[in-house]
Amino acid sequence: MSIKTKIWLICLSAFLTAIAFPPYKLGFLIYIAPVLLLYVIDKSSLRQAFALSYLWGLVFNLGVLYGVFWATIPGTFGMLAIISLVPALNALVYKFISQRSRILALVAWPLLWVSWDFLRTLTQLNFPWSDYGYTQSYYLPLIQAAEIFGVYGVSLMIHTVNVLLYVFASAGLKKRTRSAALSVAVLLPVIFWFVL
Repeated sequence: MSIKTKIWLICLSAFLTAIAFPPYKLGFLIYIAPVLLLYVIDKSSLRQAFALSYLWGLVFNLGVLYGVFWATIPGTFGMLAIISLVPALNALVYKFISQRSRILALVAWPLLWVSWDFLRTLTQLNFPWSDYGYTQSYYLPLIQAAEIFGVYGVSLMIHTVNVLLYVFASAGLKKRTRSAALSVAVLLPVIFWFVL
């Protein structure tokens, strides 16, 4: 895969992920758009994965946090430069783990991402409205699960669905594995919607 293709896919993923957030009523995109990010990371070297994930973070955060521009343009660019390190660092840790165990890396992906989101709230860059769970704001039955698990629980479910859909779409895996991944990916939001 060429670097131009990777950049295009990264920007597409970031854009679609950003418009999954309010005020746009496109929350369903959050279940598929970030899968492209994981796909590109897996097809990239460690250095490329870091750079491309950083680009993803810039495009995504610009799309979600554009309102901050009205406060201060230099401050906004500084904030974007720092906060975009989150997906880049996540990609680095993921690549390091995947060198030892791809399964462990895939399991770690959602946990890492939600952990970064939480740790960010302990800093001056506390922008919680970019957590994936907020994309479900217009799906009232589903977002009710936040009363039990908080927004991080909903975010963890979404990141897990992303990983499962990535496993389903991955070539070279057994049909049974891919089918099981798809089944759980569909079942998780259904449980959050109807049961919780």
